[in-house]
Amino acid sequence: MRTDCLLPNLYVGTLTREVFLDALELGITAADVTTFLQQHAHPQVARRMPAVPENVQEQLVLWETETRRVVSEAATLYNKFEDDELFLASSTHAQSLGLMLWVDNITRSFAIKRLGHEAMRGFIVEYKAQRARNQL
Repeated sequence: MRTDCLLPNLYVGTLTREVFLDALELGITAADVTTFLQQHAHPQVARRMPAVPENVQEQLVLWETETRRVVSEAATLYNKFEDDELFLASSTHAQSLGLMLWVDNITRSFAIKRLGHEAMRGFIVEYKAQRARNQL
């Protein structure tokens, strides 16, 4: 927090995004900061409801959720399926195994967790073989 003014009975500071993100890395949450600000508010401010303005509380929550928005995970992309039947069977199988990370039905593409690649490849090979036997 940047100190803007310090008096015997008053501290005025600016809570910046960078400082708040540093606090998040230490395990301090938006709720923790809000509680701290409420508990340490000047008596005249503490009498107001809410002691910490809603826009400040909301900004802290936004900064916190920002850090959880994107998650990186090793994945395998499946696309260029021969036909809709193979795509639908494969994507349904990936979903049933809990491997699905992303799917686009329009482009017949999906991404699964990398750890499921061998199982998925085996399913596709077996599905194609089964379909070929059924066409005979």
